[in-house]
Amino acid sequence: AELPNVSRVNLVVAWFGSDLRCGECLIRPGVEIADKATVPLAWSVAGVNRGDAYVVSTTSGRSNFGGTPSDNSVRQAVEMLAARGYHVTLYPFLLMDIAGDNALPDPYGGEAQAAFPWRGRITPVEGDVDDQIDMFFERYRPFILHYAEIAADTGADGILFGSELVELTRATSGGAYPAVEALRVLASDVRAVVGSTLEISYAADWTEYGAHVVGGDVAFPLDTLWADAAIDYVGLDWYPPMADWRDSDDHADAAVGGGRSHAYLAANIAEGEAFDWYYPDDEARLAQDRVPIIDDAYGEPWVFRQKDVAAWWSHQHFPRVGGVRAAISTAWVAGMKPVRFVEM
Repeated sequence: AELPNVSRVNLVVAWFGSDLRCGECLIRPGVEIADKATVPLAWSVAGVNRGDAYVVSTTSGRSNFGGTPSDNSVRQAVEMLAARGYHVTLYPFLLMDIAGDNALPDPYGGEAQAAFPWRGRITPVEGDVDDQIDMFFERYRPFILHYAEIAADTGADGILFGSELVELTRATSGGAYPAVEALRVLASDVRAVVGSTLEISYAADWTEYGAHVVGGDVAFPLDTLWADAAIDYVGLDWYPPMADWRDSDDHADAAVGGGRSHAYLAANIAEGEAFDWYYPDDEARLAQDRVPIIDDAYGEPWVFRQKDVAAWWSHQHFPRVGGVRAAISTAWVAGMKPVRFVEM
C-alpha cells in the first residue's frame, strides 16, 4: 500500500556458509532456536527438521542472524505475492556465519555485535583450485536446486542462483575460470528444473560483472555465463561510489556546490570515481589524488570503468594478454540481453 508503483519483489531466503575456504565451506539452513514448538506447522527446510538444523551463532545471548524461513513459509509467501499481482523472483542467499575480527556497534546502545565476512571472499586456497571449487559446488548445488523446485512448484516468475561470489569467479586454473563454468552448469540444471518460462540469472557484484584486469591482462570471465542460453538477463548488485563529497571547503568537488543535491549525485552515476578516474590506494583517496581512467592503446576506456555499464553492454569485448588486444571477441554480443539492478 505504501509503494503502489512496485511491481517486482525479490524474496531473499538465506542459508549459512561455515568457511571462507571454498573446499571446506558447509552450506546449510539454520535456526535461531533448536527447541521451539510452532503451530500449525513445524519448521522444516529441505528435509531438515528443527532439532537437526544448524543453530546460528549468538553474541551476548542474541542470535547474530535470523534463521532460514521454513519451506512452507516460502511457498506461502511466493503464492501470496503472486496472488497480489507481483512478479516474484526467489533469491537464495548465502550468509557467512563466521565471526570476523571487527565488531559492529549496536544501534540500540548495547554490546557491540560480531562482524561477519562477505560471501564474496569465499575462495580457493593453496592447492588444486579445480578440486576445491568442485567441492564447493557439490555443497552449493543442492541449496540452489532445492529453491528451484520451490520456484517451479509455486509459480514464481524467476530465480537467482547466486550472487557476489567474486573471489570464486575470479579464481583461475590454467588460464580458465572454473567457478564460472560451474555456474554455467548450475544454470543449465536450474533451467531443467524450472522449465522455459521462469527467468534465471546470477547477481554479480559491481566489481565482478565486467573486465578482470591483472597487470596488462584483461579478461571477461562472466561473459560465457551472460551469453549462456540458460540466462535471461545480466544481474547486477550495484554498490559503486556515489560521489566524492568531503566535509570541508577545499576538497576537489567543492566548486560544484551542494554535495547532497540531486543534480550532483545524479551526475555522478556516469562520471566521477570508477568512471572518469580512480584512487590507486588509500593514501591517494585521503589526498584526493585522482588518476584518470584512459586507454591510449585501443581507445576503450570503458573496459576499465566499472560504472560504465552502458558502454560495457553496447560493445563487444576483446580480451588482452600482455596488453595486446585479441582478434576474436568473447561470447558476449553487444546488447544481447537486458541488464537488471538486483540490489542497489
